[in-house]
Amino acid sequence: MVKWLDQEFFELALRTGYGDPNIEVGQISLRTGTHDGDNYISSVYRSILSYRNRKTNVVRPHLEMIVKLIAAKMSTSLSDCVPFQTEVAMYQEIIPQIENLLHESVAPRLLYATKKPYHALVYEDAYQNGYRVVNIRHDLENTLFIADKLGKWHAATYHLGKRQPNNMQHFDRGLFSHKNAEGVKFIQNTLDIFINVAIYWSGFDKYVQKMNSFRSKFEQNMKKLYEIERNDKFTVLNHGDLNYHNILLKYDETHNRLVDLLFIDFQLSVFGTAAIDLYCLLFLITTDEVRDFRSQILRHYHSSFVKALQSFGYSDNIPTFDDLNDEMEKFNFLEIVMAVCIMPFFYVGIVNKKEKDDKAARFDPDLRKKIFHLEEYKNFIEPVLAEHFNC
Repeated sequence: MVKWLDQEFFELALRTGYGDPNIEVGQISLRTGTHDGDNYISSVYRSILSYRNRKTNVVRPHLEMIVKLIAAKMSTSLSDCVPFQTEVAMYQEIIPQIENLLHESVAPRLLYATKKPYHALVYEDAYQNGYRVVNIRHDLENTLFIADKLGKWHAATYHLGKRQPNNMQHFDRGLFSHKNAEGVKFIQNTLDIFINVAIYWSGFDKYVQKMNSFRSKFEQNMKKLYEIERNDKFTVLNHGDLNYHNILLKYDETHNRLVDLLFIDFQLSVFGTAAIDLYCLLFLITTDEVRDFRSQILRHYHSSFVKALQSFGYSDNIPTFDDLNDEMEKFNFLEIVMAVCIMPFFYVGIVNKKEKDDKAARFDPDLRKKIFHLEEYKNFIEPVLAEHFNC
């Protein structure tokens, strides 16, 4: 366990977060919040502690907190930890404005951020308020609920982007950005691996030809993804890594229905086309069967987007549903990126015959080859390629 996560550290975190210099921390219980490999660039710890106000002597006997050490698995001498800077900026600059516009929470409360001795963030643990990570892809009802909240988020950041464009420009290092060399290299390598496997599949010649053409245009398409133009109609601040691991859900257990959600992990948040989050929604949130309801999901998202903008008193032209469809078509290469490069993550457990997904293993080229050879993956990818390439 990390020795410096001690009484002094948590007192500083709570005094900063709650603006109270009189807080004194009592007993602390600390445990690992994730399994090995669960997070590529972070280590997460859960703490339970008590504290009192030495001035009023009021005691809070139970507080649950999350401590996230960003880039803890990298060098401790990092002076420019972009994921840390991005997440801190989201929490300190953007999320308060989003919540002020929406009059509702969109993320857990950040209490403290520090760069010493590691890049660390401390949050209130939303689990104590009934929120949970649900490690499954979702049915249509839940997908529509998530699309509704995403529409509000995008509307708020669309509005802020129009009012404060300079405040958005530094959110420019998304997963597929040319500034994220590791992310781009991973996508390129995965496309190459897939093509080299699919070339041996019977009946896939037509897809391999299309994929070779797709691969040759990949870098050009990636650059287009982050080029912000004045006439862009759906430029928002994307979550950037939207998947079911990064959403906390709250259920009404009596009626077994979803009543709220919070987004977490903003290390890859990026200002750009809303298609980034929307293709994540369609592939990394929904089941394959639910993706057949794409038009209904996008209409629900757009309706939420429009209603939120209207509630802000936004008076300029609001993008139409046709504009949204045009945006999705313009960046439809993300469909192949999701299907070929990201969706295989869901098949790791089949190859390794483990119950839990090992995220660290995802970056092993040999593992990706094994996944592409799975009959289950082949059955998934063929209709996606057929529809995308219209062949």
